Amino acid sequence: MRIPERVRAIELPQFDLLNDIADRWTARGADVIRLGQALPGFDPPPMAVAALRASLDDRSSHTYSSDAGIPELRHALAASLRALGADLDPDNEIIISAGGNQAFQLAVTTLIDPGDEVILVSPYFLNHEMAVRSVGAVPVEAPVPATRGFVPSWADIEPHLTPKTAAVVVVSPSNPTGAVIGGSELTRITSECAVRNIVVCVDETYLRFCYDSPPATAVGLPNWRDNVVVIGSFSKAFAITGWRCGYLLARPAAVAEAMKIQDCMVICAPVPVQRAVTAVLEREPDYPQRWLPELRERRDVLVGALNAVHGVTAVRPAGGFFVMARLDGVTDSRASAEELINQQQVVTIPGRFFGKAGEGYLRISYGAATPDRLEEACRRIEAYLSD
Repeated sequence: MRIPERVRAIELPQFDLLNDIADRWTARGADVIRLGQALPGFDPPPMAVAALRASLDDRSSHTYSSDAGIPELRHALAASLRALGADLDPDNEIIISAGGNQAFQLAVTTLIDPGDEVILVSPYFLNHEMAVRSVGAVPVEAPVPATRGFVPSWADIEPHLTPKTAAVVVVSPSNPTGAVIGGSELTRITSECAVRNIVVCVDETYLRFCYDSPPATAVGLPNWRDNVVVIGSFSKAFAITGWRCGYLLARPAAVAEAMKIQDCMVICAPVPVQRAVTAVLEREPDYPQRWLPELRERRDVLVGALNAVHGVTAVRPAGGFFVMARLDGVTDSRASAEELINQQQVVTIPGRFFGKAGEGYLRISYGAATPDRLEEACRRIEAYLSD
């Protein structure tokens, strides 16, 4: 069977390989500290679980919803985002997706032609690079220096523009760096791209996890409808990563075109899950905020412990669940990640998985780890570097 070059060009990150190594150590009775996968360390809202159970007794939950998602969810989402300054029409500017990844795939399939160039602010979210390649487009890295906390600016993006540039992708708060773009800089990026007819896709999966400033959505920008597409997810905010529910926000004309792709891609997000998410958004949209003090403590403990290790530099993130840790002398982060599991039983993600700008770093996820486990992980990292 012939496999197209655009698919063969996609490199699948070896998460499973790293997890398999960790599983083997666990089977031997080792105390493995898992700081790899991006998981929240709290439970779903009880009302979401109750609503999901109740929906199974409702016959309408076992049939398709409209492709854009049930109206109740779209209106509840719009209301929750309006509280963050959004200007949004729930009937014409929202598509509910089967997770954030599907929303991004929907965006690039709708808006990008084969051969187009898509600038990825780097270190980037690895599935974005894969999705760009899947539609035959060309990912272009725009590296952002750690000296600025990995916070991107227009000056990082502009040198990479060419006549083939069709879109710029930013993630705020960032996976993998935790960087948060300020409103003025995001306005500059979107405005500069608008005059060049370039789409700006803003992934706001971690929108509800901002520690040093209130969350601000890109659909609150004055002229967002000119060229902005927003990707969002309920997976992290409500700790329902296995339920698969997210969203795409765009101006009505773009949503109308994206509906064609939605219909042939998934038709609709799982209806019982849509109903469960609606229940939370209507009754407790700020559910993630109850976890912010604990997550902020974990962040501060981890960054402090990492920077106390000789040969390690960690940038303090403003959001998300992640810290990018620079290890002096590391030129192959994948090899280092494997060694760290085998020698000290600590699971991290190689920075190289997030682009060339991530090489030399390990991404450490603190979302599901207690402060004492994070401190123990740092002691083991110190032992690894001392060997």
